[in-house]
Amino acid sequence: MKRRELKLLGIVITIFLFTLMIGRAA
Repeated sequence: MKRRELKLLGIVITIFLFTLMIGRAA
């Protein structure tokens, strides 16, 4: 896996977890 893809994957996971936490808090 390229470093660029790994970085993008990390961003996607972070956004997903962030949205999930907001969904639970709401």
